[in-house]
Amino acid sequence: GVTVFPGGYSPDEIAYLSRRIDALLVEQADRAGGIEKLAEIGEHETLRCCLAHDEAFVRLAANRPVTDVCRQLLGDYIVLMQQNAIVNPPGRAHHQTACHRDLPYQHFVSSRPLAISALFCVDPFTRENGATIVLPGTHRIEQFPSDTLAAEIEQPVEAPAGSFLVFDSMLFHRAG
Repeated sequence: GVTVFPGGYSPDEIAYLSRRIDALLVEQADRAGGIEKLAEIGEHETLRCCLAHDEAFVRLAANRPVTDVCRQLLGDYIVLMQQNAIVNPPGRAHHQTACHRDLPYQHFVSSRPLAISALFCVDPFTRENGATIVLPGTHRIEQFPSDTLAAEIEQPVEAPAGSFLVFDSMLFHRAG
């Protein structure tokens, strides 16, 4: 249900993306009337539609290994549904820390993937700093398993900065 592969980006490119996300989050807050306004609706740590702000995010969305995997799994006609930058600060609850599917409210099983999620790691994903946690095989079941079973089967996915976590969008997962 999930794999990790290198994105092919240099440390300088990864650092640039990190700086741009931070700067764009500040700009977004300013446009919204302040960070407090965004915090009220739970959006203060999410940058929406990154590729509208910088060509570097367009290149990230068009990453060849990611688009090749998408074409292999979905066919030649693929559509980018969303591109967000999520900041998960340590020690704080965030909407991404709850188990979810990237295709929410879909409670059925498909024999083929409906969508593919690709998480780009600006920072290393480790057990210590909050790697994404997946519930293996849950893209093949309709309903969320019990909390007890989820706690038993959950697995953090570690990945170095600059790599992608790629998985079926119906796989239950959460931020660490």
